[in-house]
Order: sequence, then structure tokens, then C-alpha cells
Amino acid sequence: MTLDDLLARMAIEPDWAEERTVSVPGPRLLAEVAAKGGMPLLEFMKHPDRTPQRRVLRRGHRLGPGLSQAELESWIAAWPQHPLPADLSALLLRANGIHLWADLDSGRAYYGISPLAEWQDAGSVGWAHLFSSPPTSALVISYHENGDGYLLLETMATPQPRFVWCDLEDIDHPTSVGHTVSELLDWLWERRAPLDPRR
Repeated sequence: MTLDDLLARMAIEPDWAEERTVSVPGPRLLAEVAAKGGMPLLEFMKHPDRTPQRRVLRRGHRLGPGLSQAELESWIAAWPQHPLPADLSALLLRANGIHLWADLDSGRAYYGISPLAEWQDAGSVGWAHLFSSPPTSALVISYHENGDGYLLLETMATPQPRFVWCDLEDIDHPTSVGHTVSELLDWLWERRAPLDPRR
């Protein structure tokens, strides 16, 4: 699919909102979590320092504003070891970040394509040690709320650039997403379905 196809599909899935009661952690609970460096989820949910509050949850599809040509060229000059495919550069000029069924208060989805300024060399991310052989020519181009997996752009390790999904549970066996932005957008659109709040 093209970016215009994506925009058309986004337009037929309007923003969603629903009022719900949520349990908000209080200062004592947050201090305990910080002091312990974490807490089991069941203990966190049963802690007495929680207050029910009515909140409006809002979700929708969002694209980040496109980069200027100068911004893109500046990034390319700073990262010569990661040449960007022409179709990806064209996408970034129109949409710098893709967030499907995003929380409209934060602007971020459960997972999505990060803005270019947040892309990282895969060999230098905190979880690179999980690879049996860390990638040498790949960029992490996505974010994931719970850190389960990441989308990589392999820039020079393959004959042509390739997008792959790395599940951190099985990091040495990534799933190929495709070689083109069109294939990437198809993959993203399919993966947004389980996140649809209307289900």
C-alpha cells in the first residue's frame, strides 16, 4: 500500500473515545515501586494506595508531520553507515512517525514507527547483547510500549534494504516484513487490528 492508501484507510476508522473508571496509583505506591525497583503486577493492582477515577480514553491513528528536506539531509549526513532507501526517504518527508490506534493524549500507540530522530543503531541498543551476533548494519526504527519487539531496517547486511521484526523472546530468528515501504505499510496496517479499541 502507498501512504495515500494508508491515509484513506485511516480516514474510515475515526477517532474513538470511551469513559471508563481506572485505578490510579497514589504517591505511596509509586514510592514503593521506585524503592523496590519494581513490583509484581498482582501486588501493584491490589495495593491500597490506589484511587478509582473516571477518565476518557481516546484512541486514533496519527502520523507525525513530515521532515523538511534539510532535516532529512542532515540525518543522512550524520549516519552515512545507514543509507536510507529512496522510498523510505520519501515517506519521511510526508510522515515522520506512524502511530496506529495511538493514545491521543500521548500521541503514541502500543507500538509504532518512531520519528527519525529516535532511530538507533541496533548494535548499540540496550538489548543488543541478546543477539548471538549483534547486527552491524541495522537501525531500530520502532518503539514498543512493553519492549517485546522491534522493527529493524537492515541497511547494508543484505543485497537490498530489508525491514524485519525482532521478537525479543526469539531475537535470532527475526520475521521478514519486506523490502519496500509498501510492504512495511501493509504489515503495519495488518498489525493494528488487534489494537482496535472498538473490538
